[in-house]
Amino acid sequence: MTTAHKPTFNAAMGSAEQGGSMRGVVSRQTSAKDQSAHTKLHYRQEGQNGPTELKNRDFKAELEARERKAKRALEDADESRDSKRQKLEAAPAEVPVEQIEFNVLDRDDESSDASSSEDSDDSGDETAELMRELERIKKERESEQQRVEAEREAAALESKAQSVLTGNPLLNTADDDADFVVKKKWYEDTVFRNQTRSAPKAKKARYINDTIRNDFHRKFLNKYIK
Repeated sequence: MTTAHKPTFNAAMGSAEQGGSMRGVVSRQTSAKDQSAHTKLHYRQEGQNGPTELKNRDFKAELEARERKAKRALEDADESRDSKRQKLEAAPAEVPVEQIEFNVLDRDDESSDASSSEDSDDSGDETAELMRELERIKKERESEQQRVEAEREAAALESKAQSVLTGNPLLNTADDDADFVVKKKWYEDTVFRNQTRSAPKAKKARYINDTIRNDFHRKFLNKYIK
C-alpha cells in the first residue's frame, strides 16, 4: 500500500536533515566540472613578442632593411637575365645544312658498295632457300587448319543429329528408364502455394439480442462445455 496520503513526521527542510525523516550526512562529493579551473593567468614568455621586447624594437629600421633586401634581390635577377641575353646574342650563328660538305660521306658509301656487291651473290642463294622453306611451312599450316575445321564441322553435325533424335522423349525408345510423366513445376510443392483457396472465409459480424443464441454464448459453450 502507498503512504502518500500520510504526512511526513519531519517536514522537508533545506538543511543537513533534508529529506524529512532521513537522518544522514550531506554528501561531500563534487563534480569535476564544478571544480575551479584556469586559476593562473598565462603570460608571454621570452621570445614570444612580450611587452618588454616590443618596447626595445625599432620597427621602422626593420621594415627598411627588408625593403632593401627585396630591392637587391630584384636587381640581381635583372642582372642575371641581361647576362643570359648577352650570351645568347654573342653565340655564333649555326651553319646551314646546305653548306655542309658531304665528300667524306660519299667516299665511305663507295667503299661499302664495293664490298657489299661481293657478298650479295653468296647471300642470294641462301635467301632463295629460306623463301622455299617458308612457303613449304605455310602450306603445311594451311592444310592442318583445314583438316581441323573439317573435323570440327563433322562433330557439330553429329551432335546436332543426336540431339534431334534423343530430344523428343516419345521417340527416344532406346532408353529403358525413360518415363513419360510430366514433371512438376518448381513451385508446385512449395509451402505457401494456394493459401487463399483453403483459408477460412471471414464471417460477417452480426448482432442477436439474445444472451443464449448469440455468437459469444455459442463460442463459450463450445470451448468450456463440450
